[in-house]
Amino acid sequence: MKIIALLVLLFSSELMAFEDFSIEERFTKPVKIPASITSHLNKEISEDMAFCEDLKPEDMLEAQIVSLNKSSKAYLVKPATMCLCGVYYCPMWMFQIKGKKTSLIWSAPATGVMAILNTKANGYPQIKDYGGAASHGYKSIWTWSGKKYKETYRQNYSTDGFKGCFDVETFRLKGEKLVRVSNECLEDLPER
Repeated sequence: MKIIALLVLLFSSELMAFEDFSIEERFTKPVKIPASITSHLNKEISEDMAFCEDLKPEDMLEAQIVSLNKSSKAYLVKPATMCLCGVYYCPMWMFQIKGKKTSLIWSAPATGVMAILNTKANGYPQIKDYGGAASHGYKSIWTWSGKKYKETYRQNYSTDGFKGCFDVETFRLKGEKLVRVSNECLEDLPER
């Protein structure tokens, strides 16, 4: 019995986040965003900036440097204000630092929380992002592919009023495409 409890504890700690970042909380160690990143994001979100009437472009985003492994760091960038966000979700981006250059290695157009996990693949930590409300949501796992992060697992859920359960669809990466591997009707929400 003790062995089973220990295995459960070890397995669950593997999936725990080393660091997590919520759209609702400001970064604890903000840094200045390099001009190359600001330029890239200004092009990507230029239409959304109109919703932030009273803010200067440099005040709309914030960044924090995160460690991916012993030799690799990245800028994690997200809106500093909710004017660039939807009701439950905001965009987030991660730019790897290589010398004085940066390159986009992960992005989510709409997420609630991004977590850097303890589990590693190809020398880099896996990433989990998730979000939602009581009636719908999702969870994704991203794995390092050698040049950028690739979504390898996704679970969507929504309430099914006719069946009285949560409709849960699970997808896994097969080749280059996410493929649905299950569709279940569950009484309780899946764990994030």
